[in-house]
Amino acid sequence: MNKIVSIIIAGLLSVFSSAAFSQITITADDFLGSMGTTARYLDDQRQNIPVNVGSAGPNQMWDFSATTVPSPLVVEHYTVSPASTPYFSYFPNANLTRHFKIISDTSLQLYHYWEVIPTAVNFLGIASEVHLDTLDTTFIDYDTDSVPLPAMYGNSWTSVEADTFSIPGFMTIDVDSTVTTIDAWGTLQLSSGNYNVLRVRDDTYSKTYVVIDTLIVQTGSESFIGYTWISKDGYELLGIQSQSGETNPNFTDAQGLSILDAFITGIDDDSGPLASDFYLAQNYPNPFNPSTRIRFTLPQSVPVTLAVYNALGQEVATLVNRQLPAGEHSITWEARDLPSGIYYYRITAGKFRETRKAILIK
Repeated sequence: MNKIVSIIIAGLLSVFSSAAFSQITITADDFLGSMGTTARYLDDQRQNIPVNVGSAGPNQMWDFSATTVPSPLVVEHYTVSPASTPYFSYFPNANLTRHFKIISDTSLQLYHYWEVIPTAVNFLGIASEVHLDTLDTTFIDYDTDSVPLPAMYGNSWTSVEADTFSIPGFMTIDVDSTVTTIDAWGTLQLSSGNYNVLRVRDDTYSKTYVVIDTLIVQTGSESFIGYTWISKDGYELLGIQSQSGETNPNFTDAQGLSILDAFITGIDDDSGPLASDFYLAQNYPNPFNPSTRIRFTLPQSVPVTLAVYNALGQEVATLVNRQLPAGEHSITWEARDLPSGIYYYRITAGKFRETRKAILIK
């Protein structure tokens, strides 16, 4: 479920190696200093990858300088200003963006948006461009993950994330609980140089629920141990993830590996200019009782459907279902006949889709 590949890893990469290696502390200024970095990663696509993750503790040495990746997925990462990207309007608080391009496949591009403040790095979400023969659209996914700053050896924190997908009568819920510990510091040796790093250990437990109507008909669970080696710039240089169900922290069989290949010279040709695009605003007020306003913007005239679903994925209201002109629109949702709870309103406007959460309290 959480296999480490660099297109979903959301850390930030070091540009310089250091001649003197010592314990590092990573601050907000270090993260923001990576702006303008371009790097190439090799993602190992094998299901069984022999690894030596080394040991926890201070002043460690990890030698991956001779690591080769057969038939890798090659991914380029661009660290850019959010204002230069097409989807900044969805993440207006972002001050750092990572743009991911798969070199051999132009059907998918990702933009990760971050808010870096002195006390934390807050992951705001992802804009995913999908270009296929049967599908050409952009998905906007919001997130709330946070990494406390400054990051240093010995830090530990816990995060819980839930993702829900629902259609009327059917819903899946994925819940990930992760305990993160910065369990080591030392020197990471790669073919591109030696780097002063912190090693981050993630112990992740994932559970999936499948709900049909109100009946839970299937559950599944997985657990993983993951390690990432992070440079002073706050960027992940190496990521390794265990097989599902692994309990040995010194595992030697991995199901995911992503490694820095090289820093490259180049610019992100697809970053700008800033686009004026579809936009679905958060309802106001929220929480609400019994009515709330939902605003959205259309850059062109398209057929629009705006519907509301309950937590079980059942449609409870259709607010819009017609062609609308370009411009800003505002709809009032009256929920007098509905019980208190969490609801989701979803807009489909041409190829654009987005969902937001509303809370009704009576």
